[in-house]
Amino acid sequence: MAMTSQISSTFIIRCTSDAAEARTVVNPGRRFRIVNILVFNSGGTGNLTVGVVGGGNVRAAAATLNGAWQHSVLIQANCEIGAADDLLITTAGVAGWAAGSEILIECVAVGGGQALTVT
Repeated sequence: MAMTSQISSTFIIRCTSDAAEARTVVNPGRRFRIVNILVFNSGGTGNLTVGVVGGGNVRAAAATLNGAWQHSVLIQANCEIGAADDLLITTAGVAGWAAGSEILIECVAVGGGQALTVT
């Protein structure tokens, strides 16, 4: 198979949390693909789940690191987000969350973006 390449604009959805909570991020009507989720928990090792409201999880519930950035294992089958899909971000667990905790969801255009010539 020949190599293909695309260029795409990226954007980041940034969320902060200081407690166990479930919050909806309302999609303004854009299709996109989640390519990475970074999390920094400044107050414990509480669980983080990221998914589609009424749909599958992009990041299954898993413990976070205390005081360090962590890349997430993504469920590839659920990474493409439709224009009508809202995200559900859930921070949970008795191990805690504190002020200063951040969640960064890195996204690109669906389909990879504009095609580039590969020689």
